Amino acid sequence: MLLKPAKNQSGMALVVTLLLLVALSAVALSLMFNSTLENTIAANDKQSMIAFQNAEAGIEMARNVLLNFRNRDVGFTKLLSIIPAGSNPVQLNLANVDTGAGGDPVYSVGANTYGLDTTRYTVIIWDDNTDPLETDSDDRVDSNFAVMVQSVGNGPTGNESKTITTKLRYGDAREFAQGKQDANSGSSKDQTIQTDTGKGRSTDIFEPTT
Repeated sequence: MLLKPAKNQSGMALVVTLLLLVALSAVALSLMFNSTLENTIAANDKQSMIAFQNAEAGIEMARNVLLNFRNRDVGFTKLLSIIPAGSNPVQLNLANVDTGAGGDPVYSVGANTYGLDTTRYTVIIWDDNTDPLETDSDDRVDSNFAVMVQSVGNGPTGNESKTITTKLRYGDAREFAQGKQDANSGSSKDQTIQTDTGKGRSTDIFEPTT
């Protein structure tokens, strides 16, 4: 019995060719998607890094401002005392600090006497009244020679922000001015870093180098 030759070989070849094209298209789309995803992740990482660097810059600027107003008798009380009555929470945006007669601090909205880059970061301070060494209940009086400092750094697009919150002691400011580390000042304490990205939020611990 003789076998009859297949009649639809050209049709099968077309089907196989189409299947190969579909498979190759799927691979190409997958590669393109992965490349786009990697670029997005890299861009987000860059935004996060810039925001963190801006937050760090805000902390350094805060040190510079605080250096001008620390006092060996009352710590940072002069600076805390200018926080307006009725402020809730009792915090001071350092961009609102001006210098009055005799070099004393004066509250003035937007004065920005010390040139803080408010497009990159926002810096606020408040009395650390949870510290066991704080012996008063007045948020405008510093009795333990320390204040809390918070710097919120912004990314280039404003969609990313990082927050560094740390304690600055009178001794830290003095030693910082001299480019030294005061081992007894507590300046090596951890700083809390909070990351705000869209709807997500994470908290990490940053250990500054000594």
